[in-house]
Amino acid sequence: MALRPKVLVIEDTPVVSDILVSIVRRESYDPVIVYDGQEAKDYIESGTVPDAVFLDLLLPYVDGFELLNQMRKTEGWQNVPIIVVSAKSQEKDVIRALDMGAIDYVTKPFRTGELAARLR
Repeated sequence: MALRPKVLVIEDTPVVSDILVSIVRRESYDPVIVYDGQEAKDYIESGTVPDAVFLDLLLPYVDGFELLNQMRKTEGWQNVPIIVVSAKSQEKDVIRALDMGAIDYVTKPFRTGELAARLR
């Protein structure tokens, strides 16, 4: 049996993380969920590289911008598709995330079908 692609979900709000995980599963990917910036930092440093990432920016301990920067500097992570899913909707935040290497930026509240299409 072939391994299903893994999607790292970095989201500290349980309701939102549950929705993201259900989208990931519905699209036939395996979710890996972490609930704060420190857990995400540890995951990045573990040497495991996912096939894609949903990244919140407003996280406890380590913010999403710092994580995005770390991902892009870490061996094997340079080409991982990172989709920012954030309540931060100001243009400067969107531009910053895209300039740092995110492939897409979706503001909360999001439409689940649209986010699934962006993941595909």
